[in-house]
Amino acid sequence: MTIEPEDPYERVRQAVAARLGTLTPDLTADLRAFIGRPFPKRVREVEFYVIEDDFSHRFPIAFECRDDRANLVGEGMRGEVLPGRPPLLGADDEVAYDERDPEGYWREYVVELVTAWFADCWKTAGGAAYPRRAFIRGHNSVRRYDLVRRAWEDGRDNDWD
Repeated sequence: MTIEPEDPYERVRQAVAARLGTLTPDLTADLRAFIGRPFPKRVREVEFYVIEDDFSHRFPIAFECRDDRANLVGEGMRGEVLPGRPPLLGADDEVAYDERDPEGYWREYVVELVTAWFADCWKTAGGAAYPRRAFIRGHNSVRRYDLVRRAWEDGRDNDWD
């Protein structure tokens, strides 16, 4: 007999936490290298984003570099985080969560879990000393987390998505 958790998101939390826990050392090492990477002076901010509609096809974090007008900065200034890693969830799990929560609120919850995990790894990797602005957000969200200041920001116009 299986007892379902009372919290509808507990199963998602457990699955995501288990997967992220296995990736913490790799992400921390990759972020340490990223933080030490030289960027052109025109790069004013780095924005990481969680791709919330693709948890079962690839690892769902990517980044873009922007200038002081929020324009994308050239070749090599965007990419995936932890490329080649298995996806965050299995396809069957993603379908099951969608069936249980057709409004998709579970996806927002996963974005929050991934954001908190990423912010902790960023801090451990030395992100507090990063010389540029750095953020993480859900791909379709205006709300973003400032990784250097460790605070949420709301209301930024993201017309470039």
